[in-house]
Amino acid sequence: MKSSRRRINTPMKRKWLIIIIITMIANIQASVVKQKQADTAKVKNQYASDLEKKEAIIKKIHALMDEINTKIDSKEKLVVPVEPQQATDVVDHDEYAKKETTPEAKPEEGKKGKEEALIAPTKGKLTSKYGYRENPVTKKYSFHKGIDLAAPKGTKVVASAGGIVVTSQYMNNGYGNCIIIEHANNVKTLYAHLESRLVKPGDTVEQGQQIGTVGATGRATGPHLHYEVYKGKQSINPEELVHY
Repeated sequence: MKSSRRRINTPMKRKWLIIIIITMIANIQASVVKQKQADTAKVKNQYASDLEKKEAIIKKIHALMDEINTKIDSKEKLVVPVEPQQATDVVDHDEYAKKETTPEAKPEEGKKGKEEALIAPTKGKLTSKYGYRENPVTKKYSFHKGIDLAAPKGTKVVASAGGIVVTSQYMNNGYGNCIIIEHANNVKTLYAHLESRLVKPGDTVEQGQQIGTVGATGRATGPHLHYEVYKGKQSINPEELVHY
């Protein structure tokens, strides 16, 4: 009898043991699934939170840039009379604002000349304004110190006012063929990405005189004139002085 009971009980024990093991495995699997679901939800929530923070930061940056551009655009319009005067040569457009006219190159005291208002340097379409923008080449958000006027390659570029050519050379800073002219009242104009340069440093130019042609030299996505105006060391929105 005892042997028979053992044979009967042993299969029953095995069956219950299997059931217990299966139940434990099922519970463990369920726990793992729940933990994975919880981790996934946590990651999703964290991602959504980070995304909201980034969007808020981007909105603040755009708002700040809009405010800066508004202040720039709302600056009092300048009326800058200019007349021809002499100046020294300048090597780099980022450095020329720091250089002072040498004693030999300064205009004679009391010298009189016909005052001129700036005229458009070329006939073209205004494609990029003065102020913060996404650089079309670098794709970075930066300050655009001038304006871009799109025009066919070879279009005439003229001096906005009479003055002295202080730079006429190829610049490796992205401006390509570039000309800088110094006028009276500490005003300078810069013409970049030129296809050709028709003047040299030291030349005296008259208002409206051709100084070069539109091109796409340097860092440029297409033929256009990059045009800057400076009053002393400060860049000025050309649209405040010249209407296109």
